[in-house]
Amino acid sequence: MVALVADDAADLPPLVDGMADSKINAQIQGDLSVATGDGMSSFAIGSTYWVGSLPIWMKVAFWFSQRPLLMAFGTLILALGLTGPAYAYFRRQARLRLGAKDE
Repeated sequence: MVALVADDAADLPPLVDGMADSKINAQIQGDLSVATGDGMSSFAIGSTYWVGSLPIWMKVAFWFSQRPLLMAFGTLILALGLTGPAYAYFRRQARLRLGAKDE
């Protein structure tokens, strides 16, 4: 439910038009949003809850987003795991290329 309240009836049309503006609409979050001179100030008063389910790749991304050190360590392990085969491939290509020049 969305309720728009103003102390003057002339202030309601700018509030409704502001909801169509993407910059202001992105600022409307939480339980309470108060219009300020240049946008909205939003507040979360009550507790939040989740509805629905995420795809598996989003679940993994969300899980890692809650654990930044583990994400950094996992990225380092992934980078090391990818550089080994890449190094071997490029070394083999260089050996083949240099071997073809010598003949």
